[in-house]
Amino acid sequence: MAMGRARKEFITSERERLLEEVPIVDEECNRDFIKAIIEMGGGDVQVCLQCGNCTGVCPVSLKTENKIRNIIKMCQMGLKEKVLSTPWVCATCHRCYEHCPAGMNPAELIVALRHIVVRELGPPPFVVSISNNVANLGQAVEISDEILNLRKKIGLNEKPFDERYRSKAIMDLKTIMKATGYDKLIGIDLGD
Repeated sequence: MAMGRARKEFITSERERLLEEVPIVDEECNRDFIKAIIEMGGGDVQVCLQCGNCTGVCPVSLKTENKIRNIIKMCQMGLKEKVLSTPWVCATCHRCYEHCPAGMNPAELIVALRHIVVRELGPPPFVVSISNNVANLGQAVEISDEILNLRKKIGLNEKPFDERYRSKAIMDLKTIMKATGYDKLIGIDLGD
C-alpha cells in the first residue's frame, strides 16, 4: 500500500522536528544556577528522576511547547540563559507535585524562575501595569465605564465595592508593598 502524500509529508516533517539536535557546550552550563533556584525557593532540581509524571498531569502541558519535564532537565544542566529566555506557562495548580515520586514541586520551581527573571531581567510590562493598578485602584484591572453602566442597568450598585473600606485597603496594600520592597523590585512609585 502506497503512503499518501499528506501522510508522508507529516511524518517527514515530524521526523525533522524530532531529530533536530542542538549541541550543548560547557560554556552554556552555569553551575551556580541550581543554587540560585534553591535560594529562590524552587527546591533541588537534582532530585528529579525525569519520569515525566509532572508533564503528564499538567493542565497546560498540551498547550505549551516547553514541557515542565524539559524545563527541569535544562535547570539540572545549568542552562540558565536558555531557561530564562524560554516561555514557560504554569497554572501553579501543584498537580505535578502531587504526582512526583521524588517529592519535587515543579510549580515552586516555576515560581523561583519567575523571581530570578524579575531580579535579573526586570519585570514583564504586564506585571508593572497590574502592580500599579493594585497599588492605586485596589484591584488588578480597572473597571470600565461599560461595566459600571451595565451593573447599574441590571440593578446592582454601580461599584462592586464600598469606598469607605477601599481607601483603607489601598493604603494597606501600599504599606505592604513598601515594607516588602515590592515597589522597588517592580519599579513602581508609591509616593511618600
